[in-house]
Amino acid sequence: MRVQPSQYALAFEELSQEGALETGELALNIVALLKRRDALRILPLIVKELEKREERAKNELRVTVVTRMKPTKEERQNLESLAAEVFPNQVLVFDFETDERVLGGVCFSTEEALYDATILARFRALRKAVVL
Repeated sequence: MRVQPSQYALAFEELSQEGALETGELALNIVALLKRRDALRILPLIVKELEKREERAKNELRVTVVTRMKPTKEERQNLESLAAEVFPNQVLVFDFETDERVLGGVCFSTEEALYDATILARFRALRKAVVL
């Protein structure tokens, strides 16, 4: 049976809470274990799982905001306010990205949800409605 990245992350979390080893020493031991098992390739997945666990513990939600051009400070504030309405009761952590394929509008995404308010999404919806 293969140990999943989430299981390694849980083990790391539990061992670090016990305080038997310093976090750095514990991390080195897990890397050595992965190397012995020829599984170093899953290390980024373990780190990502640890980050997700920490965000959940803090009630944080990572939101990726995609627009065509880099938003100004005022536009960023407006987008953050809009996202707060879409994702209430959570501490939001923002990643702003640009994509030249976005003709206009904005796209908010989390690990579990996608809110596409771009012009292309509206065109696709219109085409679906007309083609019926």
